[in-house]
Amino acid sequence: MNVCKFVLVCVLCLLLGQASLVAQPGNTYLFRLPGPGVGTAVEVYSTTAAQVAQIGSFAGPTGQFRIIPKPDGTRFYILAANSINPITQVQTGALSPDGRYLLVATNRLYVIDVSGQNENLINPGGIGIIGTAIDITFNLEGTRAFILSRGATVTYVTAINLGPNPTV
Repeated sequence: MNVCKFVLVCVLCLLLGQASLVAQPGNTYLFRLPGPGVGTAVEVYSTTAAQVAQIGSFAGPTGQFRIIPKPDGTRFYILAANSINPITQVQTGALSPDGRYLLVATNRLYVIDVSGQNENLINPGGIGIIGTAIDITFNLEGTRAFILSRGATVTYVTAINLGPNPTV
């Protein structure tokens, strides 16, 4: 499976590599997502202490709800609720503090290594999550992730050890 294509369609790996949209380390970017039923155009702004200026726009995926930046600002990921195999109905996602792992939660947790030039889906089958994922956070070292999810009457926290073989 071409994981980069998978991430581009499902989570949309936004490299800002289009002619007018080139991410620069140290710059600050602001993204304006469209509201529900308003289309898919994402507006991109560059910000400085003195001004905010639109630098371009692009068509994002349907159902987009969150943009996650890499710590160095060179790559951005858009989470969208649309369904693309094997990841369907994205509920939430987060990037590890060191920018190495992108975690995407549905009824399963998918770990994507984004440390290199290409994305690498580490666990194609995902890790089972109890309930509906609400949020993801990490320990300070970025070696463990904690997934907060809710059931019918209870809230769950699932701890995941990160690395080449993520485990519960």
